[in-house]
Amino acid sequence: MAWISGNQTSNYTIKIGLINISPEMKLSGPDNNITLGGYFGEFFAILFSLINIRYQNIRIPDNKFGSINKNKTWNGMMKYLVDHKIDIGASLTQTRKRQDYVKFSPILYSSSYRLLYRQLDDPEWSYNFFIEPFYVDTWICVLLLSSVVILFAHYYKRKVSFKTSYLKYICSLIHDIFFHFTLCWPIALLTANMSTNTTSSRTVYLSYYLFVMLTILSYNSQLTAMLTIATYPIPFQSLDDMIIETKYFPVVVKGRSIVEMFSIAEQEPWKTGWEKILKNRPKSMVKNTQVGINTVYSTKAAFITTLESVQTIRRNCSFNFAPNSFGQLTDSIAYAINFPYIETIIQLREVGILDNLARRFYISEPLCSTSAKKKLLPVYMQKMVGIILAYTVGLLLSLIVGLIEIFLTKTNNFI
Repeated sequence: MAWISGNQTSNYTIKIGLINISPEMKLSGPDNNITLGGYFGEFFAILFSLINIRYQNIRIPDNKFGSINKNKTWNGMMKYLVDHKIDIGASLTQTRKRQDYVKFSPILYSSSYRLLYRQLDDPEWSYNFFIEPFYVDTWICVLLLSSVVILFAHYYKRKVSFKTSYLKYICSLIHDIFFHFTLCWPIALLTANMSTNTTSSRTVYLSYYLFVMLTILSYNSQLTAMLTIATYPIPFQSLDDMIIETKYFPVVVKGRSIVEMFSIAEQEPWKTGWEKILKNRPKSMVKNTQVGINTVYSTKAAFITTLESVQTIRRNCSFNFAPNSFGQLTDSIAYAINFPYIETIIQLREVGILDNLARRFYISEPLCSTSAKKKLLPVYMQKMVGIILAYTVGLLLSLIVGLIEIFLTKTNNFI
């Protein structure tokens, strides 16, 4: 690695300000012997081994990145930087206020902000649930084919039974359609007409019986699969929807750049969002990610965070993210005095070392398995072609048999 500049030995020990926040920094051990893990643990190990400089880990007592107090002084990691108690601060996001006091390295990693909310307890129920297994065109096709058999059954029954007046015929037609089609279709239709004395009519009913059985089998299997899936409503799609359209309030971590984004915003919905944050303090401004998660679980609120910051609950299906993301959370190194190794950091990024570290520690996985939440697609016409063709062939066959029966009947009468 001789190509990296600044590779000279120094007796100076660089003091690094750290807070315990996973997956960026995982601190363990006493204050005089802190072990640093996570993304920055490996990053600093690589960086300082290349430039051959010793470093010391310093734990920030209040575990905050830093914000300005009412008396215009900084707290957290920013205070340690401004007071020169540390040389560099890890994982600080550059903001307008901070850049007036400290300098920042190039961005090491960035991620979009997301809205974390608690999944609603009761699944969404749709009153048209039992017609969802089929698309509309499939239902229309099934109803039309059934209507053909219903009309045929009515015609055949009235023809072989007795002759009636035109008005009584219309009344009986309406009765048959209402009885067979509305009340107990297709059971009554089949049981009432399967015992016939002609081959053509038996062929019609047999083909229709097979068609109904296959259709019901497809419908029941699809409905059973859909009953195993819980479809939960999404309370909002984006930050705008959450602030303007719902009673949820935003939850932010103190010292994060998102707080400054809200506080200085003059346009909607950020301005209204900041009013909601101030109104719901202290619940709306938390000290770390875990408190934010707990707040969302127990309160009607949305935690503004990143997917990478909540990896500890990524298998917890009690939470979910709103579909739309916004803004950027960036990780950089902050320093109050000159830090002559910025070029080394740039070279680490150019050769892909920073990207490899990000892929290892910032795993962008969903909170819960999405396969269990996907709604099954209804059955469309293309899947029913075989069943419909079988039924159509049965009708054509019955038509041919019926014509043959008519021909034979007239021939016998003629003879």
